[in-house]
Amino acid sequence: MKPLGIKAMANKDDDGDAAIVTKTRSKTERPPLYKILLLNDDFTPMEFVVYVLERFFGISHDQAIDIMMTVHKKGLAVGLWVSFPLKSPRPRSPK
Repeated sequence: MKPLGIKAMANKDDDGDAAIVTKTRSKTERPPLYKILLLNDDFTPMEFVVYVLERFFGISHDQAIDIMMTVHKKGLAVGLWVSFPLKSPRPRSPK
């Protein structure tokens, strides 16, 4: 009967001693955070800003209104932080 458990791989050295081979795991790093800044302008309707925040960023209606009003009163606000770039890289021009 074989014992249950984890088997360790052993390599024999030239002198006959056994050495245990271990695997190391690489530590994953957190992705950098990107800041989304919202600027107030005279052309974009407030309802559209709320719609975009809800639709594309998944923010609740109340939070979207709070962010929109902060931008409207202060002129600038950090909308949210995301861990991926929202803008796609520029396409390469054909040569």
